[in-house]
Amino acid sequence: MTTPKKFHLILGRKPWKVWKGFGSFLLFEFGERHKDPKGNVYGSYTLWIHMADWRIRRNGDELAHSECSDAKIERAAAALTGQKIEAVTLDTVVVPRRVRYGARLFFADGYRLDVYTPIAFKRPTRLILLRTGIPWPMSPPCPPIAW
Repeated sequence: MTTPKKFHLILGRKPWKVWKGFGSFLLFEFGERHKDPKGNVYGSYTLWIHMADWRIRRNGDELAHSECSDAKIERAAAALTGQKIEAVTLDTVVVPRRVRYGARLFFADGYRLDVYTPIAFKRPTRLILLRTGIPWPMSPPCPPIAW
């Protein structure tokens, strides 16, 4: 597993695009903009919230969660666009016969993204992945930077 130190690549940066991917995936584009042969634009760094339950909050009020309508998720994602990531907290929770992982990403202006292992998952999974430099279809498997 890649170390949590990899978060330093995006800490203090503002994503120029936050968008809803397949299902409830969230993606954050950072750094220089690149274009693939199909015309898709992506960042030097893409943070991918993957196979996780999550909630976006502002000053404690929930804006959206991973099971909301597409429209509500897209509005909450737009609210995170341009908000600097100020800190990240990583959690490991051990319960009988199970380990759950979680993370909290703290953004400027009171925004927070809570990410955690879905209860239905029997085994640990990678919740947050970081892609650097090359487009998704051509990139090698993404190393996790958190649980």
